[in-house]
Amino acid sequence: MGKQFYREEANRLLGNPQHYKLLDSDPTQEITQNVKRVIQKIVSNGSIDRKLGQNLLENDPKPGRFYFLPKIHKEGNPGRPIISGNGTATEKISKFVDLLIQPLVSALPSYVQDTTDFIRKIGEIKNLPLSSLLVTLDVSSLYTNIPNEEGISACTKAFKPIRGKTPTKKELAELMQLILTNNNLVFGNKHYLQIHGTAMGTKMAPSFANIFMGNLEKEFLSRQNLKPHTWLRYIDDIFMIWTHGEANLKLFIDDINSFHHTIKFTADFSGHGVHFLDTTVTLQNGSLKTDLFNKPTNKHNYLLPSSCHPRHCTRNIPYSQALRIRRICSSEVDFDSRTKELSQHLLNRQYFRGTIENAIKKAKRNPVPKH
Repeated sequence: MGKQFYREEANRLLGNPQHYKLLDSDPTQEITQNVKRVIQKIVSNGSIDRKLGQNLLENDPKPGRFYFLPKIHKEGNPGRPIISGNGTATEKISKFVDLLIQPLVSALPSYVQDTTDFIRKIGEIKNLPLSSLLVTLDVSSLYTNIPNEEGISACTKAFKPIRGKTPTKKELAELMQLILTNNNLVFGNKHYLQIHGTAMGTKMAPSFANIFMGNLEKEFLSRQNLKPHTWLRYIDDIFMIWTHGEANLKLFIDDINSFHHTIKFTADFSGHGVHFLDTTVTLQNGSLKTDLFNKPTNKHNYLLPSSCHPRHCTRNIPYSQALRIRRICSSEVDFDSRTKELSQHLLNRQYFRGTIENAIKKAKRNPVPKH
C-alpha cells in the first residue's frame, strides 16, 4: 500500500462529519483536568481509595494516534479506523472500567469466548429438524454505531457495585462518558475528536460493545413470536439456528434490521452449511459438524524456521496448527484433508517434512471432538 493511498484513505475516514470533528488545537490538557476532577470526586465519595485514584491518572498524556487497517477482503481495501489509546488521558480509566464490566460479558446467555467455546456449545445440540436453517448475522461497523447513552445504560443496568470497593452506577456512567466523549486523536499535524460511537483501540471497547449487543438482542428477541432455536454471538458475529422456515426467517431478518436506528445486520443462511469464526458448520442428520474454514485472504505466511525468534516459537508452530485442526474438525476425513493442506503450507515456509509429520501424528493422538 502506497503512502499516498494511505493518507487519502485516512483523510476520507476522518472527513466523515458524523464521526469526527476537526479541532483547532490539542485538547489533551483540558481532558486531563476533567479526568482528574472526576477521579478526585470518586475518591472523595469513598468509592475507591486514594492510591487507586492516583494510579488512574496519566502523568504525561498524549492524544490518541489514528491509523487504519485495510479490509483486504473488500473491494478497494477500505480502512478500518483504530485509535491507539496508549498514553492518552483516558487510557487508565478505560482499563479500570473494563475490569469492572468484563465479568458481565461472560454472563450473557449468547456469549462465545472463542472457537473452542463455540464448538463445545454447538456440540450439545442434537435432534434438529431436517428443515433447519443455519444462519450467520454480522453487525455493520458495530463500534462506531453504538450510541453512547444506550451503551452506558446497558452497562450500568447490569453492573452491581460493591460499596467502598467499586464506583457506584452513577460514577461508572460518568467514567464511561469521559472515555467515550474524549477520544481525541492526531493524524499528521491535525487534531480531531471522535463524536459518535466507540473508538476501536480503547481498552473497554470490546466489553462495552458486547454488553450493548447483549441488551439489544435481549430486547429484540423478547418481542419476537418466532424465536431462533439457537443464538450465539462473538462480539458482532452471530450464529443462529432457525427452525421456522425460510419465509419467516426473511421476515425475522427484516425485523432485526428495522429494530435499531444505527445497528444494521448482513445475513447469510443455508440448509447445509455456513462459515462462523474459523469454522464451517454443517447440518448432518440433525446434528452439527464442523470443519476448518480459512478465509481467501489467509496467505499462511507462518514464521520461517530461519527466524531469529527463540527456537521453541518455530518448533511449536506445526503442532499448534495441527492441534487447532484436530479441535475443529469433527471427522477424521476432514482432519486428514486439512493437515495435508497444512503440511504443504509449512513445506512452502521451509519447515522440515519430518518435523511436520511428527507434529501431525502427535495431534492425531488426541481424541476426535465429540459434536
